[in-house]
Amino acid sequence: MKLFDAVIVGAGPAGSATAIGLARRGYNVALIDKQNFPREKLCGDFVNPINWGVFADLGVADRVRAAPHGEVTRFRITNCSGREAEARFRSREFEPWIGLGLRRAVLDQLLVERAAELGAVTHLSCRIEKLCRIAHGWDLKIKEESWQAKVLIGADGRNSWVAQQLGLNRSAAIQGRSVGFQSRLRCAGMTRRQIQIHLFPGGYAGIVELGDGTITLGMAIEKRRLGRERGADFVFNKLAQNTYLKEIIERSNGAAQLSSVYPVYFRKRRYRPCAAGGRCGAGLRAGHRRRDLLRDAQRFARSRDD
Repeated sequence: MKLFDAVIVGAGPAGSATAIGLARRGYNVALIDKQNFPREKLCGDFVNPINWGVFADLGVADRVRAAPHGEVTRFRITNCSGREAEARFRSREFEPWIGLGLRRAVLDQLLVERAAELGAVTHLSCRIEKLCRIAHGWDLKIKEESWQAKVLIGADGRNSWVAQQLGLNRSAAIQGRSVGFQSRLRCAGMTRRQIQIHLFPGGYAGIVELGDGTITLGMAIEKRRLGRERGADFVFNKLAQNTYLKEIIERSNGAAQLSSVYPVYFRKRRYRPCAAGGRCGAGLRAGHRRRDLLRDAQRFARSRDD
């Protein structure tokens, strides 16, 4: 029998940041994810500059800067009528405030490695086989091993397995009106160090450069406008209703692969402090800023000391 203060399910930014916060406070922590890392994750790949303070607190700021990335200093938004607006990120202490175009797989790997360095037990490519509430915590079965944890933390995303097991996800809560898509295109020099949002009927697309001649194109399109069509040609034709997007697509090199996820839903972020022996949901939800997720994770870790 392995005993833990906390078992965290989901090794994305929220789960790994919680593991880092608890492990460096001396708690015995296990971090579990069903995927092996590094792994690709459908994401916009943009890191808001407001996250630098959080990265510094987690001890990964220098590693994030050293990872392959594109620098972002401005925000731009356009619509189908040809109107656009642009703004520079505010300066901080007389220095430009810089965001990053950074592959999600890279960021997640950095955070998992940091958690492991601090003593968190990491089990990747691993699923919980059995979960049971007991008087003083939780019984779990993982890879034929029996574990007990005082606290169980579900950080496993929009369709959380933990939430489903505990009856926290109502069917209405996991429905959404939009489908999320992601593609990466070879199209250097198109964004001019901007994070760009382009609107079109029934959705929007976000674009950021990754620093290697590649851009991430992430988009959300209302499901009712797609019907049964999900192919790349159909989706890119939808995007081409915005002339700025059309130019980017036409200037990109090579055929684009398209990945998708459903549902994408936009709702207010919720945070509930967790009592000893309790449970906590801290997943990655569409439309949330990573700063909020990471800070929620830090807040939870600090609450264990109170």
